[in-house]
Amino acid sequence: MDRFERENTILKIRQDVDILLENRDIIEANCGQLVCEKDSCEDCIVHYKLGFIEKEVSRLREKADDLLIKCDTWSYTIMGNRRAGWLWSRLFDIMFRTLKDEEIDQYPHKLPDGLIKEAIERNYKRLVCFTNSQISRLAYQVLEVFLMKYGARMTEDVRKRILEFSSWEDEEEQLIYKREWEERKLYLFDFREKVKKYKEGVKTTVPIESINDVMDRYKDNFFFERDSINYGIKI
Repeated sequence: MDRFERENTILKIRQDVDILLENRDIIEANCGQLVCEKDSCEDCIVHYKLGFIEKEVSRLREKADDLLIKCDTWSYTIMGNRRAGWLWSRLFDIMFRTLKDEEIDQYPHKLPDGLIKEAIERNYKRLVCFTNSQISRLAYQVLEVFLMKYGARMTEDVRKRILEFSSWEDEEEQLIYKREWEERKLYLFDFREKVKKYKEGVKTTVPIESINDVMDRYKDNFFFERDSINYGIKI
């Protein structure tokens, strides 16, 4: 199944789910508080219909999720692809591994940004070393998003490398659709400006879109899966 077949299938699923949910709302509105006149809810046709709708909605959503897993790129934001998510998780793991037990125990639900910033700076060389090992322009871009999010230190040599590996010239010939070309250029230029102006201690974020964000934005004018960009570095 190619990207266009996948998009059309997911669009049809979303439309079917909307219809089912509309039917559920109508049934609930017509039967008030759903007071059963039967001895068992299993004998009540209203509850039977509602149960069927819920099961069908769950089945369709699972089917859509299975298709979405195969989508590699859904947005031309820096983090709008599956590889970027993997790189982020690896950077976070490198940072997390050197946290002390008492630091983790003190914040069982969510680590404060200040603690993450300290851990990033303790592991700065490791994070840069991992990024270098990927031989990927995307790895440098994700590293910068990671550093800026927590206001962490960034050395000038790393800033220079990130700007080198986020050049528009490396990407402008890759995208054939005008809509995709313009979207990527917008996000990449915004990213580069933030890299140039970034100062340690000032948390800086870039736009991030999930697959669902993109699907909701385009709705029936379906267009969520993008052509993937080649982030390779020529050695």
